[in-house]
Amino acid sequence: GLVLLENNKPDDAIKLYDEVLAAPLLKPFHPEAMLKSGIAYEIKGDTTKAKDTYEKLGREHPNTEASSSATQYLRLLELKARG
Repeated sequence: GLVLLENNKPDDAIKLYDEVLAAPLLKPFHPEAMLKSGIAYEIKGDTTKAKDTYEKLGREHPNTEASSSATQYLRLLELKARG
């Protein structure tokens, strides 16, 4: 997924992260996949979907490192929206 993001292929990365999120056996990776998915939406320019993804991450996985990062990304999105 990260390689796809680095190569400016956010749509492909989102598909990959959605596959991880759809797999119950990969539940330990869901917080990180949600975070990366939000970043991919942001790169794509879909700030609404990015914001929704970061907020969902915070609700579903509140005590994770990914959730802390999502909170920071949300703040940055809000600052960009004001700026």
